[in-house]
Amino acid sequence: AFPNGQGYAWGKVCPQFTPFGAIRGNVNHDNERYGMYLDNQYPRNLDRDENGFVQSGCPEFTLDGKDNGVSPANVVEDEFDY
Repeated sequence: AFPNGQGYAWGKVCPQFTPFGAIRGNVNHDNERYGMYLDNQYPRNLDRDENGFVQSGCPEFTLDGKDNGVSPANVVEDEFDY
């Protein structure tokens, strides 16, 4: 709902492109639509400060034209949705 953040964090975050790393042993329950959807996350190599705010890295490509995507992007293991 707030792709650029809100309040003090406005312009200092890019949630759609922030890697969430690994999810292990997670259970999603009481979901009306079958759990967790990971269909619009495009994790990037973000440079963040000590507070977690993004300094650079939200664009799709680096300044020299290279792909800025994280590889491996995200890892989901032992996920159970019901």
